[in-house]
Amino acid sequence: MKPFLLFLTAIVLLILTGWALMNFVFLSDEERIERAIERGRRSVENGSIFTLRSLFAEDVYSDSSGRSLDEILGSLQCLFNDTANRKIHILGSTIHVSGDIAEAEVRFVFLCKSKNLILDRFLSTNDSDARTVRIAFIKKNGKWKISRTDHT
Repeated sequence: MKPFLLFLTAIVLLILTGWALMNFVFLSDEERIERAIERGRRSVENGSIFTLRSLFAEDVYSDSSGRSLDEILGSLQCLFNDTANRKIHILGSTIHVSGDIAEAEVRFVFLCKSKNLILDRFLSTNDSDARTVRIAFIKKNGKWKISRTDHT
């Protein structure tokens, strides 16, 4: 009985090691960028500025409207304070990687309940209000960080 339990334990450890390697080590750059986008989606839905900040390359970030990272995060904090039940539905994304830089185009719908009537004009209220954002990534210390965003 004891050799069987040792054998079973070894098999379970091999399976867990294989799973961990496949899910955390042997990921393509595209998969790592998809995970960063997913982390950003969850952060916006949960209203977590700290997690969002960790996704950006703070020293090189630029925005298509010319705002700094602190201005963007401040605007998002105000949005988080004025909204509830935030949901982001990602309709599709394309990712192109070239060395240590990458570009992703993400089409999404942002749905939420506004606590402020003025915001109602600017926020999506149904799935037909799809938006697209282009996100440039740069690889810093082995991690993909957002270096630029362009909104359309």
